[in-house]
Amino acid sequence: MGHNELKNLWEAVFFDDRAVIDKFFGLLQKDELTLTEKSGGKTMSVLYLLENKLNIDGKIYNGLYVYAAATLPEHRRKGHMERLLGKAENIAESKNADFISLYPAAEKLYHYYSKFGYRPVFKTEKAIIEKSAKGFIVNTRVRTAPGLSASEFIKIRENSLNIAGRPYITWRENAAEFLFCQLKAYNGFILSNNSAYIYGHIKDGRAFINEAASVAGDFADIATLLNDIPADSFEIRLPCGLYDIENYGIDIQERCIADGGMILPLSEELKQSLQKSPHPYLGITLE
Repeated sequence: MGHNELKNLWEAVFFDDRAVIDKFFGLLQKDELTLTEKSGGKTMSVLYLLENKLNIDGKIYNGLYVYAAATLPEHRRKGHMERLLGKAENIAESKNADFISLYPAAEKLYHYYSKFGYRPVFKTEKAIIEKSAKGFIVNTRVRTAPGLSASEFIKIRENSLNIAGRPYITWRENAAEFLFCQLKAYNGFILSNNSAYIYGHIKDGRAFINEAASVAGDFADIATLLNDIPADSFEIRLPCGLYDIENYGIDIQERCIADGGMILPLSEELKQSLQKSPHPYLGITLE
């Protein structure tokens, strides 16, 4: 499989820095999990499958994550992606995977993927907070520390999500390393201390927090890190029901439960477990 051709297609569709693309191929890409559609010997469409897991009350389900699905503009609406999704399902079944998950790049794609059996079961809690809001103060018992490693990141994430007692997707350290590369390349940020982290980007004076985690399940730890961000307001994505922001005394401008990804359950055991599990959490999307 020609990696240069795949990298060129990625660059043409997503306009990502070549260094980021190279990092993905070095950390996450596997030839046996890279699916393509070709015409005349040229790759027209591609999707990558990444290995991840779903934790439901300590029970671990093995899965695959659809990532960087792309078709060259001049070859769209010809059924390429539909065939690739079919191939992905076949591979997942051959590996006895319990599910395939994905995060639609646009709202309209939720409808598209639903045609292939994907369900929007992943949810996230979104909150918009003004930095001048009542109760937004620095908690001096926590200090920001630089140099968070991928292993430390994963440890904080796992420990904080275990507190919630709700289903969540788990990732390996190589996914965290790729996330760090993306944040560095695209002027994102990650702030951390020994027990919490936040990461995201700033646009037009607002900080968009893609994920926040606190081992203690205490929003005060997260608010401390937010105070170090040069932004006037924050749009935060959180696991549903984990953090009691109101109890911290912060005035919330807006709050809602939003779709946070889709899943195609393959095993009967997982299908039954999902019926009993409220608001599974995807969190890291690598978008």
